[in-house]
Amino acid sequence: MDSRDDETTAAPTRTASIGSKMSTKEDTVAEKSQDIEVQAQLPAEPLLPPLEGRRAWLMATGGFLGLFATFGFTNGFGAYQNYYLQQYDTTSATISLVGGLQVAMLYLGGPFSGRAVDVFGPKLVIGTGTIICTFSLMMLSLTSAIWQVFLCQGLLYGIGMSFVFFPCISMPATYFLRHRGLAIAFVTCGASLGGVIWPIMLSRLLREVGFGWSTRISAFVVLVACGAATIILEPRVAPKRGQSIIPDFSLLRKKSFLALLLANCIGYFALFGPIFNIQSRAVSLGVRASLTPYILPILNAVSLLGRIIPGMISDRLGPMNTWTMANFLGAIVIFAAWIPSHNELGILWTAALYGITSGAWVSVLPGCVPRLAGPENVASSFGLLYFMSWPGGLAGAALGGLFIHPNAENAQVGYQRAGILWGCLLLASTCLVIVSRLLHNSKLLAAE
Repeated sequence: MDSRDDETTAAPTRTASIGSKMSTKEDTVAEKSQDIEVQAQLPAEPLLPPLEGRRAWLMATGGFLGLFATFGFTNGFGAYQNYYLQQYDTTSATISLVGGLQVAMLYLGGPFSGRAVDVFGPKLVIGTGTIICTFSLMMLSLTSAIWQVFLCQGLLYGIGMSFVFFPCISMPATYFLRHRGLAIAFVTCGASLGGVIWPIMLSRLLREVGFGWSTRISAFVVLVACGAATIILEPRVAPKRGQSIIPDFSLLRKKSFLALLLANCIGYFALFGPIFNIQSRAVSLGVRASLTPYILPILNAVSLLGRIIPGMISDRLGPMNTWTMANFLGAIVIFAAWIPSHNELGILWTAALYGITSGAWVSVLPGCVPRLAGPENVASSFGLLYFMSWPGGLAGAALGGLFIHPNAENAQVGYQRAGILWGCLLLASTCLVIVSRLLHNSKLLAAE
């Protein structure tokens, strides 16, 4: 009897517990439905601009204009190099340091300007750089001593370049995925086109209106091009306002990214050497005076192909594989063309071939960054990448210039020794790119 009574009393208890569970589930469902209704009433988060499309290519055009006015001006430094050698009693290595300082300041500011883009957006950063670049060229037009040239064209213009370059190279990359390599190649073509136009324009202006007004006209061109880039470029991801602008160096813990930085650093010791010195070598080889001013524009014009075609290839084979080939072929061109050149035809071939490989070197490298570092904080990662380039940017051309004495009887021996140095450095860079590629993905046939 007792057991039956227990079962009888237990049955209502189980029924009550089941009922309470059902009511609890109903309450939970009701609460969830209320949450959904509340969320539906909240304002939706703004959608990101779509990848690819007209807007994306407009951003790429803005980046193109910014690089035309900054890196394009640097690619045309050979015209100034030739002029300064005639005007000032100094060595080729010293003059090369002006262009080297310009590049070094660009890269030294990379982590800070890149981080500033992530925090404040591109417009404020590019606008600041536009003012600095224009002011520095106006001051350069008034210089009369080589130390003043160092301050204006080397130091101040390099700082302004840093504020313009990193937003222009990083912002368009965030608007592309499938055609990112081609888009970055198009942006870097601004530097190549600038390298074609600036030397021709400066050579003509220096002869016809003198140094002062040729530099002031250049300042107005920079103001218009960088001003247009300021108006056009917009961030795809909202700026992280309120965060610190101190650079984030945590990416350096990633071995594949660190190897890429070292490859870039060593490669920059070689990259600008032939570009800065090819015009003075043409003079030392006795190339016709009517042709000499066009040697550097030929190099930069051909580099347009070296930027676009490898950019398209990198979308299929992967940017790291393509950049490895660009490094290796650059070394081959120096050993096979620069070193044995001894006449007008040889220097023309060197200009054309090195234009292709150097164009590929510059255009494919930025595509490696999102692959290794990820799309987040893309401007900061670009800043870190190019920050590691400043030693090569500063000392690379000048290091080769130590061997070069354009007015000496054995001037060609100096150019050849500098070529051996540059070629070996590019081979070392190639080896480090391979290490970075294998650390990222050990599959040899992967499109990385």
